[in-house]
Amino acid sequence: MDLVEIKDLTYFYPQASRPALAGINLSVPAGQFVLVVGGSGSGKTSLLRAVAGLIPAFYGGTMAGRVYLKGEDIG
Repeated sequence: MDLVEIKDLTYFYPQASRPALAGINLSVPAGQFVLVVGGSGSGKTSLLRAVAGLIPAFYGGTMAGRVYLKGEDIG
């Protein structure tokens, strides 16, 4: 089982004209290490907020797609 699975994730912050994340697909098997790197504004923080279940519940905005943590749908 994957520890984290993201399917077709797209996310817009409130009042944003461009998505912070667009069409993200990712599977992270249990026991695997993953490094998230990228330039400023590339979506690193938004991706981790999605995995933590903080968007859109805490930050608002619009999210499409699914995020699973240990097989449980968290967003």
